[in-house]
Amino acid sequence: MKTRLLIIASLVLAGCLLFLAGCGGGTASFSSGNGTTGTITLNVAWPKSTAVKGAPVVEKMAGAVTVRLAVSGPGMTTITKDFPVEDGQGTIDGVPVGTERALKILGLDSTGAVLYVGEVTNITVVAGQTSDAGTVVMEPVGVYSISGKVTLGGSTGLEGVTITAESSTIAYAAAALTASYSATTDANGDYTISGLPSGTYLLTASKTDYTFTPSSTTVIIDTTSLTGQNFTGAPGTPYFPITVGNKWIYDTSTTSMYETVTGSLTRLVTQVSTAVSGFSVQQDRSETTSTGTTTSTSIDDLLLINGNGYLQNSSGTKIYTYSTSSSTSTFSETFTTPGYIVFIGQLATGTIVNGSTTRTETITSGSTPSVYSATITSQHTVVGPEIVTVPAGSFSAIRVSFTETITMASPSPGVTTVSGDYWYVPYVGLVKMSQTSTGPYDSRTTTESLASYIVQ
Repeated sequence: MKTRLLIIASLVLAGCLLFLAGCGGGTASFSSGNGTTGTITLNVAWPKSTAVKGAPVVEKMAGAVTVRLAVSGPGMTTITKDFPVEDGQGTIDGVPVGTERALKILGLDSTGAVLYVGEVTNITVVAGQTSDAGTVVMEPVGVYSISGKVTLGGSTGLEGVTITAESSTIAYAAAALTASYSATTDANGDYTISGLPSGTYLLTASKTDYTFTPSSTTVIIDTTSLTGQNFTGAPGTPYFPITVGNKWIYDTSTTSMYETVTGSLTRLVTQVSTAVSGFSVQQDRSETTSTGTTTSTSIDDLLLINGNGYLQNSSGTKIYTYSTSSSTSTFSETFTTPGYIVFIGQLATGTIVNGSTTRTETITSGSTPSVYSATITSQHTVVGPEIVTVPAGSFSAIRVSFTETITMASPSPGVTTVSGDYWYVPYVGLVKMSQTSTGPYDSRTTTESLASYIVQ
């Protein structure tokens, strides 16, 4: 239907356009070519803002000052030419001879922005001759946009994601415009793709080492901009390397009000769920104290959050077994949702992540168990990139500062505050930790420095 209207409009307007061109509008000159090139000429019709689409009149809309012609086709390099809109008629010569030449017409404002588009295809150019492309009715380009947000797990905004809108069916002369538009999310995960004409678009999100839900979505712009086109991201390759057999060995040191303890800590991934949504880490610690050597083993059941951190599983437990030369004791911890954040990965500088959990701890030494309960709240703040040197080497790490409040409910009330820093390296893991705790039962400073690691 649109093609039929354009043909009718072209016939009606042809005489009017020629009349106007001869009454003051500059008429373009013609070239006979040089034996290997020819010329294409055309008339341009502009729609009136109050006119019904498909029924143009010979009147340019406000804003258009230049018409740009571009000819392309097989075996040739695209050639362009500009002329003032007042001319009404344009010509472009020096076009290589051949078939399937496409003429694209853009109506530009004073800044070069595209306001109108038009196109004629399947033009045959004959050496030394002029091919008349007829009257081209320019269509207005919609000044529309698509906007939305990209988040990690539906919460924290994800920066640096490229959102692409691609179309092969742009309503207004698709081939005259770029068929692909894009924008990049900001620190909050927000994006806006502007300058879109009406049409159907395939919207996709992309960022190295991340996957997105939905993987793509089809949207239609008719006469209004689109909002709320959101994506949820998850690292395709986790920031924290979670593979069975991955191992980290740390040099440790703790100074408390009672003594100084030095030793080593080994963390070994022992199990990973099928979807890499949960995993277990075995922690083996060996410490030298003033009273001798103490060893302990514990298993952490953890839940991966978007490859950028982990927290205690909703039903997670940690069981410690302490052994000395003279005795063995055990105690267990049970963590409950919403979870206690113990790792943060690649998040934007300034990001603040809060966590909380309740903990029940049972200590069995001899035949009588002792039960302790506490509530833990935490706040982690991403400080930013920082070079850190440890026994395992020098790394470009991300520093995260944290504070924790441990409120003991039983057997006797008390509050312990903890503060410190973590340093993480992409696809390596934790390389350094330093923290200080102050409370009614003990005050201590603890450090961990990566001595060696195996990441498969």
